[in-house]
Amino acid sequence: MNPLDALAWVLDSEEGGPPMDAPYSERRGWCYALALRAFVERPAIFPQGDRVVVSLVHGFPRLQVPGRPIYGHAWVEIETESKLPAEFVTKGWPETYTTSTVYDPTTNTTMPKPLYYRLGHIVEAQSGRWVDAKDVLDALLEHGTVGCWAPVEGLPEPPVWAED
Repeated sequence: MNPLDALAWVLDSEEGGPPMDAPYSERRGWCYALALRAFVERPAIFPQGDRVVVSLVHGFPRLQVPGRPIYGHAWVEIETESKLPAEFVTKGWPETYTTSTVYDPTTNTTMPKPLYYRLGHIVEAQSGRWVDAKDVLDALLEHGTVGCWAPVEGLPEPPVWAED
């Protein structure tokens, strides 16, 4: 059994959570399972390109609520690289462009990664990231659960809120 098949098998268990098309009321509290499901199933809403790298991420957002503690959460990041048509490249444009998008499985939304991290006050260094399905399966087996796999020891003090 390959790693993606093994992960799909886990998602068919009780810990697999609701399906990707479940309403929001059924998705709350299932971010780790839903992010894992999105990593495995690669829904059609993911951005497309000539090269696509999908990462499963576990981290600690704070959101835009003063005094709110950080909390464990999971999402999927999609980096796409697309080649520009040849007529643009000859005009001094770069041959390719890259975009980074976040898919949040709880809200079933996508947005640019910089915006998601800013809104969530997410510190990238405090997040765990997995790109390879075998590494995701290894983390699942090591922890015995679908999340949280991000290191929780040594989290710094809460970030300072920007005044802008």
